[in-house]
Amino acid sequence: MSENSFWVLIPSSLYQLELEARDRELYGVLLGASAKHGFCWMSNETLAERTKTSVGSVKRSIAKLAKQHVIRLKTQKDGMRWDRQIYCLLAKDQDDLSKDQDDLSEGSKQAPTKDQDDPIVININNKLEKETPPPSTPPEKIKKPGKKYPRILLSDEEKGKLITRYEEEGLSIEDGLERFDGWAEDNPGKFKKKKSHYRCLLGWVLDACIEAEKRRLDLERSRTYLANAGRR
Repeated sequence: MSENSFWVLIPSSLYQLELEARDRELYGVLLGASAKHGFCWMSNETLAERTKTSVGSVKRSIAKLAKQHVIRLKTQKDGMRWDRQIYCLLAKDQDDLSKDQDDLSEGSKQAPTKDQDDPIVININNKLEKETPPPSTPPEKIKKPGKKYPRILLSDEEKGKLITRYEEEGLSIEDGLERFDGWAEDNPGKFKKKKSHYRCLLGWVLDACIEAEKRRLDLERSRTYLANAGRR
């Protein structure tokens, strides 16, 4: 089984609540995605892709699950962006759900015990364990859109490497960005499938820029030769 694959487990207690089939299925996906870190941080777009539904449907299901107190949402700022964490609250029966919600809430007045110094979450096996969030992404590695070419996503680190590489070929990174952005406008479907804009700019876009510059120089030399021949 691949790293991104997991079983979709649906607790039987969900069938006792006022939920639709797609709500329960989404809960199962959230539960499976929480197995590694204790919570799910997938975006609504990714969840919609996993469940073969729309983003709007995912939003409605999340709202219903939160209203039924079977999930808890938590947002926190990571550099220049906001990350969302979804915790699945498993309990032996419906009567325990409210109690678990109170115990996990940040505003709980109960004094922490020795084993409760860190946030507590419930994993896929319905056992308590300490939260172990994934390491946050360094600011220089966060991909963000540029002002002139907003559809192209690059981190500061990637852009620095591209500037150096293009300069080695006597080119400007603007040549690559302009060419890649123009291609993206003409081929929106193919552009959407590109997972790494950095690799594109470092690969075939750079090759195209080098070839275009070579043709420009050849043409310039030809014109200079013809001009000199005409003066003789």
